[in-house]
Amino acid sequence: MAFLYFFKTLFLYFKHEKMAHFLRHIFLNKIAKFKTEH
Repeated sequence: MAFLYFFKTLFLYFKHEKMAHFLRHIFLNKIAKFKTEH
């Protein structure tokens, strides 16, 4: 059961990796913009 859960989590991680990367990129850009403005 735990083995199946592990593979399921791994699959979801790889599935959402690109979206997570995209969101992190936006987030970091906003922080950088905020730092340069203040």
